[in-house]
Amino acid sequence: MHRCPAYAGHDVPVIPRLVRGICALAIFASCSNPKSVEHFVPAEEDAAAYHFTLDLSDTTLVWDLGFYGRIDGTREQLEGLDVLPLDIRFTAPDGKQYGEHVQVPLHRDTPLSLNFDETYRRGMKPTLPGEWELTLTAPNAPEGLTGVGIILNHD
Repeated sequence: MHRCPAYAGHDVPVIPRLVRGICALAIFASCSNPKSVEHFVPAEEDAAAYHFTLDLSDTTLVWDLGFYGRIDGTREQLEGLDVLPLDIRFTAPDGKQYGEHVQVPLHRDTPLSLNFDETYRRGMKPTLPGEWELTLTAPNAPEGLTGVGIILNHD
């Protein structure tokens, strides 16, 4: 312990500059954006659309986007289901919309459930910084769809 003149008569530990620097770096690193963001929207009755907000403010990052979910049902309900059709619509921060239709492969998880966990796009780089809206619509979604989730990763 060293004596600090400002606190006469009290012992005050002196923290080496290196330790303070390491603590500052740890705090700074913990405040950075996570490398992966995951969000799940449970299915609701009469709701076939799933809405997500993607923070793509840093246009220097390259992103991967994937979808996941599960369909529960009887053997008869799940018979013949091998893909889940999804309509995908991105709304850019300036209001422009981009969309497409995809078929997401389904995989048998148990005799009474199918799941999907697929990468939709790798290496996406936003043209505009900001919050992008993503809407996934499952037209003619099978009964038993528990919801849809997204996983957004960056390098």
